[in-house]
Amino acid sequence: MGIPPTFIGWISTLYTDVSSEVLVNVFLSIRIVIKSGTCQGCLLSLILFICTTEPLAQCIRQDPMMSKVQIPGRSREETRILAYLDDLNILCHNKCSVERTMWHTQVYKVVSGVMLNVSKSTCLAMGELRDLESLGVSVLCKWVKIPRVEFNPKLSRRMAWEKKEPKVK
Repeated sequence: MGIPPTFIGWISTLYTDVSSEVLVNVFLSIRIVIKSGTCQGCLLSLILFICTTEPLAQCIRQDPMMSKVQIPGRSREETRILAYLDDLNILCHNKCSVERTMWHTQVYKVVSGVMLNVSKSTCLAMGELRDLESLGVSVLCKWVKIPRVEFNPKLSRRMAWEKKEPKVK
């Protein structure tokens, strides 16, 4: 991404030898050394998260083996991934794309040490994506909202967008 060494030095200074104490009621715990992650409430946390997940997003965007999904609306734009703040929404149109997504997240885990938090992940199966259990993907949700646009197997792309389009104008 071309991050200047000076900036990396500043971040290293802020996150080297970091410790914390936990206040429960009126009792303060002993110091806990923070070995990884970012400090909750730190203004840099979101920026650092975006910087560390962007390589994963780029790999998915550029993977020619993954099919694109058309975004609702008049633009006819197609994409594989939607990133909004600390949410990554990977749009898979077929089983091959799900397999490629799993592969990319495994490579990302090996390279960065960051694992996909399955408990915070949802999968909405639409179209031919009905049998994903064989890949270890559990399909639990019936619908999902990706920045305020509802995706629902019973609701067509056009209908989902038309529900929001008047509010956008």
